[in-house]
Amino acid sequence: MRSSFEFLISSVADGSPQLVLLKKEVNHYRRNALAISTQKTYKSQYDAYMRFCIKFDFMPVPISQKHLLMYTVFLSRSLKASSIAGYLNVVRLIHVSLGYENPLENNFELSYLKRGILREIGSPPKQAMPMTTDMLLKLRAVLDFSKQKDLTFWGICLTSFYGMLRKSSILPETLKPKDRNNALLDKDVKFCDDYVVLSFRHSKTNQFGRKIHKIPYCRNSNQVLCPFRAILSVKCISEKSQNDLFFSYCTERIIYNWTGPVFFKSFKSYCAKAGLPYADLTPHSMRRGGATLGHLKHLSPIAIQARGDWATDCYKKYIHLDDDVMLEAARLMVS
Repeated sequence: MRSSFEFLISSVADGSPQLVLLKKEVNHYRRNALAISTQKTYKSQYDAYMRFCIKFDFMPVPISQKHLLMYTVFLSRSLKASSIAGYLNVVRLIHVSLGYENPLENNFELSYLKRGILREIGSPPKQAMPMTTDMLLKLRAVLDFSKQKDLTFWGICLTSFYGMLRKSSILPETLKPKDRNNALLDKDVKFCDDYVVLSFRHSKTNQFGRKIHKIPYCRNSNQVLCPFRAILSVKCISEKSQNDLFFSYCTERIIYNWTGPVFFKSFKSYCAKAGLPYADLTPHSMRRGGATLGHLKHLSPIAIQARGDWATDCYKKYIHLDDDVMLEAARLMVS
């Protein structure tokens, strides 16, 4: 009788279908190492690098120092200085994944060249304009709350604003099962007497679901801008199962689920209709506006960081101090 070890060796050798299955699983998990949005970004940057190499008949791997510097300058012709690093990072990934040394590491000439580009064409990054409560009121004025679409749209706005949330934490990018399960589901919304708690299982800083980020929303004395009532209205418009997307609506017996891209288009459209500067506003304006409001309401920095689920203190960049605040600071300095 063969030993268990001998049986194991023969099983691996003879059972080629098992090896094929393992290879498929390896590829499956490798593909899922990056978020879909990151995969799309890397694909775009990879294609740009390959087009450059084909255009000038350069070998992509390994890239020479001269060609690396030329590619950096080539990128500066069409990109902002702050965007070049991302495109060069793909060059690093290609080389490292194929077993070559990282061409960007300890590269003095490249660092010096990037510094010159930054000095020549550098510009501050453009941030989305923060949403304010006055803007929200103007936005609300153009909505028709007899329509479930507008009712749920308003719920998304107030949930994002008062929760300082990213759009991707609430809405799926697509309606594929994996994306749906990472979004806010009906089972993630729990009502108490005078507040509601939303549980978020996935975010930019929690891509692997290692924690549940719970955010309470209380009643607002201003009923027009009350997130509790807005969320309750969404809950009451239709019966949902626990695993249905929370932000959905029904029109002529057809169920529509909000996704990130659909909300983005509607947000721009409603902002334009309300006479708001829609070119400078994005759904991210809700997150920045909520952080600013929290600061003006004297929330502690720790509370702002925790509520908005920031992994670092970069939340400070989201807080907008307008001219009145800066003028008051100047007066306090000389008082």
